[in-house]
Amino acid sequence: MKRIVLILIFNIVCFNIAAAQRLLPPQNGVYHGSFPDMGPTEDVVTIERKNEFTDLTGKKPVWVYFSDNWFDGIHFPWDETEVIREAGSIPFIRMMPRKDWTADQPLPYYKMQDIIDGKHDLDLHQYARDVKGFGTPVLIEFAPEMNGHWFPWSGSFQGELETQYGDPDLPDGPERYIDAYRHIVKIFREERVTNATWFYHVNYSSVPEEDWNRMAQYYPGDEYVDWIGVSIYGPQRPGDMWLNF
Repeated sequence: MKRIVLILIFNIVCFNIAAAQRLLPPQNGVYHGSFPDMGPTEDVVTIERKNEFTDLTGKKPVWVYFSDNWFDGIHFPWDETEVIREAGSIPFIRMMPRKDWTADQPLPYYKMQDIIDGKHDLDLHQYARDVKGFGTPVLIEFAPEMNGHWFPWSGSFQGELETQYGDPDLPDGPERYIDAYRHIVKIFREERVTNATWFYHVNYSSVPEEDWNRMAQYYPGDEYVDWIGVSIYGPQRPGDMWLNF
């Protein structure tokens, strides 16, 4: 199965949300999606924020991207996804397994190993049932940019060079990420969810830039991934350099 790379996109093609359960490649052109300002925690989804972006660009996004922080537990974000659907776009859910906004620290609560061991299965099964009950397509990525060092699920916090888990020849951090990702997808399959499209989202460069931390080390496999996404940022401040693709 071919992989599809998601990058920043500036054109739009029509997509009939009611006619498809999973996001397929466009027959012509490219999709236009948005990650508008969703507030300091990236999860304040309102029609006003979505419309500001649409008015600025003059284009209606096929999908609208937001963070689903697990601050208060693992719950399907009904309100946020309904706002996006009512605006005529597909909700793109960024699953963020963290208890607070703290970065650059190991996971104190949502450890990859705990997900693998099934400690959050009851909530994840309900989440999957809610996605199914939502009834129209949703796009989902789990714990993005894991090859960086700014999120608590980063490989360096999950067993960097240790070989106590799984294959003794592979670093534990990437292995645990893969198995946690697969575990969640398997739960969705057990619940017969057919309207979710799964994304694997990495950063354009790995930090640290070590062989064990290469983006390929975290890849869950073609059987579990529908699209590949890559964070590639342009200048964020005056004087910043453009990055080559």
